Amino acid sequence: MITPSKIFNFVLGFVFVVSTMFFRAVNQDFQGNPIEYLYNIQESFFRYGAFAVFGIGCLMVHRRQFKDRIFPIFVIYVLFTSLIISMDLSARRSLLNIFTALIFYYSVVSYLDASKTNLLINLAALILIINGIMCAFQVFGIDPVFQHIRPDLIPKSDPTGMMKLPAHLGTITAILFPLVAYLTPLSIPLCLILIWFSKSSVAVVSVALTFGFLIYPMFRNKKLFWISSLLVLVLSGLYVFLYDMPTGQFLERPKVWFFAFSHVLKSNPFIGLGISSFAKTNVMTIQNNGEPIQWIWVHNEFIQAFFEFGAFGVALIFMWIKERFKEFSKFSHNMEYRAWISSLFSILFCSLINFPFHLGRFSVVMLTVMAVNKVLYEHFSMLKNEEVHEEKAAYYHPCLRNI
Repeated sequence: MITPSKIFNFVLGFVFVVSTMFFRAVNQDFQGNPIEYLYNIQESFFRYGAFAVFGIGCLMVHRRQFKDRIFPIFVIYVLFTSLIISMDLSARRSLLNIFTALIFYYSVVSYLDASKTNLLINLAALILIINGIMCAFQVFGIDPVFQHIRPDLIPKSDPTGMMKLPAHLGTITAILFPLVAYLTPLSIPLCLILIWFSKSSVAVVSVALTFGFLIYPMFRNKKLFWISSLLVLVLSGLYVFLYDMPTGQFLERPKVWFFAFSHVLKSNPFIGLGISSFAKTNVMTIQNNGEPIQWIWVHNEFIQAFFEFGAFGVALIFMWIKERFKEFSKFSHNMEYRAWISSLFSILFCSLINFPFHLGRFSVVMLTVMAVNKVLYEHFSMLKNEEVHEEKAAYYHPCLRNI
């Protein structure tokens, strides 16, 4: 029987997979900016997907009370600062995206069945498998998706799967790695291959850290664990030093970080310069080839948050993060919960070097990870309270006490 709950699960799963890989090619005679067009399409797909999930949720009975107060307060704070600083077109677009994120997060926390989280883990594996298949084709210069639409969109060098950029392939792999590694160890080789193709230093280190966090409970000899972890980190560092730093923009980013941090300190460090304000600064650096490059994002979500939202906004973000890890500490023995919190950690770690919260194709996956962590905490808390209630009933009831 088709029920609103089943429809909710289907739509959530559909949006979870498709929004990550959705790409609409433009005609070769397109007159506008194709990159901006691509971001707009992904942004729109994220909004419509979030509205669809919320709409179906409205047909259902709440599975749990929405108890997260920090996220809504942050959204209200951003709206307030935008009203007094700037409400231009880019600010209004970003505000709409933040409100959409809250709607989606609220819907998943309120309506997702905690027993269906394994379905999302399977879909995470599907995303990586599809990207792996695409990379296999691209290694031989074949792209079954775009070769008949836009031959010029086929990657000319490194395989990128459905992500179109190597760094994006590394980011999505790093985020989903803890989930698929929890699902089956057989997925680990696929993840390592995708990470190798991405040549993303932050993805390499993120996978190393989250893998260590996942397997920590399995080690009886903790000294062996720390020695193994140190070895993995050293190997990851060698990869970054030998393969990423010579060719990537790794060394350019600290310059941008320093500019953003110092600029906001001199202007408005408490409430920032307003949402979407960094893109208007026209920060430029010179690449190794002598060509200038403009930085629309800081490539560090926390510094960008400080630039746009100030110290108060960053404080709210860290309060939310602290709350999620504090909740996890109460049920850290559960391996599925450990996998989801590892995925959240990977998102935060990737945010130190990249800008995943500013890309529409990552929005649904990241918000789902954030929401599922809250869902699992509420679910395990409910089960624990039921156990305590039963124990108290057995103690105080004369008949049950003798059982």
